[in-house]
Parts: sequence; structure tokens; C-alpha cells
Amino acid sequence: MLQYLINVTHTLLPAFLVLALLCCLIRKRQAFPAKRCLLCGALAGGLVAVVLAVLRLTTGFVIRELYNAPLLLLMILAEVLLLFCLLSSRKNPDFPAGKRAGMMFFVSGFAWLAFILPDMVLYPFEFAVGMESIYNLAFLGRIVGYFVALVLTCLAALSLFRLSAHYGDRLFRRIFFMAVAIFASWHVLLFLQIAVLRRWVPDFSWLVELVMWSLQYQKVFLLGLLLLSIFAAVCSIHASRSTVIGGENPALRRKQKIDARRQLRWAVALLLNAAIIFFAQTVGVQINEQSVELAPPVELTAEAGRVAIPVEKVSDGHLHRFGYTAEDGTQMRYIVIKKGEGSFGVGLDACDVCGPSGYYERDGQIVCILCDVVINISTIGFKGGCNPVPLEYVLQDGHLVIKTADLESEAHRFR
Repeated sequence: MLQYLINVTHTLLPAFLVLALLCCLIRKRQAFPAKRCLLCGALAGGLVAVVLAVLRLTTGFVIRELYNAPLLLLMILAEVLLLFCLLSSRKNPDFPAGKRAGMMFFVSGFAWLAFILPDMVLYPFEFAVGMESIYNLAFLGRIVGYFVALVLTCLAALSLFRLSAHYGDRLFRRIFFMAVAIFASWHVLLFLQIAVLRRWVPDFSWLVELVMWSLQYQKVFLLGLLLLSIFAAVCSIHASRSTVIGGENPALRRKQKIDARRQLRWAVALLLNAAIIFFAQTVGVQINEQSVELAPPVELTAEAGRVAIPVEKVSDGHLHRFGYTAEDGTQMRYIVIKKGEGSFGVGLDACDVCGPSGYYERDGQIVCILCDVVINISTIGFKGGCNPVPLEYVLQDGHLVIKTADLESEAHRFR
């Protein structure tokens, strides 16, 4: 339950909060053509996301980072333009009217939804992984965690939308600008991760360190948006409590009281939702990671320039970790898991993105220790994303044979 509560809120909440502010901007300015553009973009992005999810579920050739890279560029472009428009909106009361603003909203809706929804579609297919039957508390807990996270995320976004409609123009623009700036910074670092992984940019040491920092502290941006939401809720609570009820018309006074109470309720709802999600993303993550138990690597003796692993020892469908000492003394790890009849996933206990942090098995799933990404078992042994760095092997005389030369060539990853 806790794992999917963490994953779903981390995936959905940032985009939903920014979308709520964008919808509020459209409402405040009564820019209904822009609303149609945003809706059309979101529908198109949702359709593309479903297609990608089906391809990832039924095939093994989809490379996620090659799909994400152009979407990230579109998002960064739209977010930079949105920041510029927000800065100039005080002098440009017509924003967000016009074809340019409509195109920006279409691209934003399309890219945001196409980026986040594939994981949301695929999560339910992971619920029964590693289980002999779905009639157990673990399966029920995953479903509950998934839907509780959906409710919390949607309610937080709706609360922010309702509250933002009553903010003054100055406060609203500040909150919106900070949210988009945090969101855009996150996407820039995500794109840099892919660029460094794919060698699209030179391997500058400072850039690699920046990417590694962003991987280790990737929740900083989500927590920043949560703190911004808490600030927005506190501002609304203060405003509702300091509202002066006046006027000679009793009906008008009653309406003012009702509006103030309604704002207070939405503010409390946003505050509670943000606090719960904040707790899940901090304390909940620590609790969830405490259950990780890494199997120690099994050291095998290399003979005649090769390592031979008996097939019967790695044919149970579970993750097996092995160790190898390189000629320079570097301690290396590699993993093996059976994928199907006569097919094995063999790779280093390391990847291009997260380095030698390694992988572990959780409820029948293979998970990266550093970024907590669930690895598609069928893709282990292939390059891409957070997959283990693949190792060549052959099946020979009931053994899975790996050349020590292939291991030696990858020793630098563990130094």
C-alpha cells in the first residue's frame, strides 16, 4: 500500500498542481479558447500515453527515455514561455488570449499528460506480480494505496484551484510563477539525465555530479511544490479568518460568511492533503526502504577466462546476485534472473543512470535501489533507462557462461 501511495503521488501531484493553477488562470481571465486548447492537448496526450503503455506492456522494444526526451523538451519550452508570460502578464492583460497562448496551452496539456500517464496505466498491471493469488491482503493493499493516492492528488489539485480563484492577482502570480519554476527546473534535470545517459552531451564532471545529485534528491522538487501548496493554504486560512463581514443587506452578509467558511474548508483540505503526501514522501519512504534486504553476492571461481553458473541454480525466477574480483582488485557484482524458457536476463548490478547502486527483488519485482524504479524483467539484458548494464552470455553444458573479459571491461563502473 505504502509503495503505491508514494509512487502515484510522486508521478501525478506535480503536474496536477500546475494544471490546477493553469485552469485557474484561464478562469480568472475568462480565456475560454485557451481552455479548449488545454483540454484538446490533454486528451491527445492521454491517448498517446495509453498507446505507449500498451506497447510497453506487450513488447520489449520500447525505449522509455527516447520517448521522454522530446516530451521533456516540449514541456521545458512551454514552461519557459509560460514563465515569461507570467512575468509580463501585469503589463499584458490580454494574456492568455491569442493563438500563441492557445498553442502553448495545447503543448503543455499534451506533454504533461503524455509524460505522466503511461506509469499510471501500467501500475495496476504490477499489483499481482509475484503473487500466486490475488485473494490476499498484499494485493488489496496495493489497490488501496493506488486509489488513495489518486483521491489525495485530485483533492489537493481541486483545493488549490478553488483557493486560487479568490487570491489577489499579485499573490496568485507569485504562487503560479514559483510552481512553474520548480516544475521547469525538475524537467531540465530529467532531460539532462537522459542526455548524459545517451552521451548526447560531453561528460563534464560537473554535469555528471549534477545529474547524480538530481537522482539522489529527486524528491526535492516534489517537496518544494508541497511546501508551496501549504503556503497557499495558510494564506487562505489567514484571509478567511481576517475577512470583514459588512454591508447593510443581511443576505449579502450571509453570503460573505458562507464564502469565508467555504474557503476555510478548502484551505484545510489542501493543508491536510499536502501534509499527508509530505509525510508519505519523507517518513513513508524511509519506512518502505527499511524492508529492503539485499542478498549478498555469491563469489564464483573463474576458470579459463570464463565464469560458469549452473542453470539449475538460477532457474527459480528470482534474482540472483554474484560477485567477481577484477584483476585490479575491484569488487564487482552482476545479477541473473530467468525470464522464460531458456531465456535469462544477465547484467551488472549497476546501470548507466544510477551507477553501482544495484537492484533488489521486492514482491516479485526487480527494483533499482537508488531511484526505486521497477524494472521490466523482460527487458533485463537490454540497454536503456534504468536497466542493468547487459552482459553477454552463452548456454553451454547446463551452464550459463560469461567471459571474464566482458566483466573486466566493465570494472570501471564499480571503482
